[in-house]
Amino acid sequence: TDGQGGSVSRHLKITVKHQSAAKQIRLFANPNRLVVSKDGRSLSIIRAILIDENGIRQPNEALKIIARFTPDLPTRPEGTLVPSVDVSSTSLETKTDNGEIADLEVIEEGAGIYKATFEAGSRSGQVAIQAQISGTTSKSKPISIEILPGKVKSLVIKGQDAEKPKPISLRAGQAKLFTVFGQDQYQNPSTQTGLSVQALVDSPALNTQLVATESIFQWEISGGIGEVIPGQSSDQSGGEHYRFVAQRVGEGDIGWFVLINGEKIERKTGKITVTSGQIDKVLV
Repeated sequence: TDGQGGSVSRHLKITVKHQSAAKQIRLFANPNRLVVSKDGRSLSIIRAILIDENGIRQPNEALKIIARFTPDLPTRPEGTLVPSVDVSSTSLETKTDNGEIADLEVIEEGAGIYKATFEAGSRSGQVAIQAQISGTTSKSKPISIEILPGKVKSLVIKGQDAEKPKPISLRAGQAKLFTVFGQDQYQNPSTQTGLSVQALVDSPALNTQLVATESIFQWEISGGIGEVIPGQSSDQSGGEHYRFVAQRVGEGDIGWFVLINGEKIERKTGKITVTSGQIDKVLV
């Protein structure tokens, strides 16, 4: 009351902060490598153990486990890098500038032991997992889960349309660079073949000469018009670089391919026409 028979009310704002005894969050993922999938079978179990300063596990904590996904970049047929359109996991639906994030569903499966499940989707990439106690600044060190692409299902030659590849004209002695990409069934950049590495090149003496190379791809040149030299590097999309040197007048093409379980997956260039090179000297 106000001392004169009246009454006075006051609004009080009370902030309740969570006081946690946990001093350390130990975070684990098993397995920490998954393969892309759309059937919900590519799963990793995330477990967090909360302990206090004496190493005693702490139950009944408001624990959050956050996943941040950064996808690999697939390629369009012309070789440009583009982000994929669908999300990696049904729970990864919040878009941010740095990737996609999600709060995973957490359950306490034992005193001080907390569990969440991460499901891989159709995109390959890296997932950063971190745990935090709600209302506090206590965080775990982040751990990583790698989502691997599936096996190669198609090949892409940069700058070459798959249905109508462009014809190429070169003079003998000239060279042209090619970049070849492997993609899985979801158009993730892929080098997953599990094959021994060899390259097939055309030779006047032996058309099936096998030459060892560091490339996962093999290649075949028709028409005896030149040779392919593997590059020394690959780019972020998994593309591998090759240098074709025109050597003989004629017409042909280059077919890059991989063999998976007896199936030949191939992509060819357009027709390559090689004409006479520049005259260096004249003999009389």
